[in-house]
Amino acid sequence: MKETILRLIDVSMNEYLRYRNSLEKPSLQRLMDTIIDQEREHKSEIEELEEYFFEGITRESMEEGIRSLSKPLDLKDDIAGLKDIMRREEAMADLFENLAGNITETEGRVFFTQYSLDERKHAGLVQSRLELESLT
Repeated sequence: MKETILRLIDVSMNEYLRYRNSLEKPSLQRLMDTIIDQEREHKSEIEELEEYFFEGITRESMEEGIRSLSKPLDLKDDIAGLKDIMRREEAMADLFENLAGNITETEGRVFFTQYSLDERKHAGLVQSRLELESLT
């Protein structure tokens, strides 16, 4: 399951990089740089986890997250991209929350609960930026 989680993070980072590279506005580029850096940090931390952190996780418990995170971003314009990134961050938060609920190890539950909260913060950053963009 660890490898599946890492692949999902890679897919998201690749989509974020693709979106970031399509942007012209420096403010949006900085937002995406921040989110990409945080996703890299998450990936690095998950790579270091021992296998026992993943006990209790099944493929079935990850199905919705896999489905949501496998879709490419809509890059027709900045707003569409931001909306898709917000949905992707919320899907990742839901996935981590679901994983936390399925893990038998207390330390693993705490770890993935924190990651769920981090992803919700990312979604909040994107939501704030989306609101600013819609005003301009």
